Amino acid sequence: MSIKFLLFIGLGYLLYRLAKRGIQKKIARFIAPFAPPQNPPPAPPADKLVQCAACGVFVAEQKSVCKGGQHYCSVDCGNKA
Repeated sequence: MSIKFLLFIGLGYLLYRLAKRGIQKKIARFIAPFAPPQNPPPAPPADKLVQCAACGVFVAEQKSVCKGGQHYCSVDCGNKA
C-alpha cells in the first residue's frame, strides 16, 4: 500500500513539473513580443573637450569659461592669463 502511494505521489509530482514547464514556455512565448528591446539605449553624445589656455587641462566646452576667445577651466585661470 505504501509503495503504491509513493509511486502515485512521484508520478503526480512529475506531471506537475512537466505541466509547469509547458505553461512557463507558453507564457514566455506570449510575453516575448511585448518585452522591451534588449539593446541598451544609445549613449548621449559626448561633450566637446577644449583645453584651458592657462594650465592645459581639458574641460567640457559647456563648463569652460570663455574670455577673449580663449577657453579656461575656471575663473581663476581666466584671471591669471
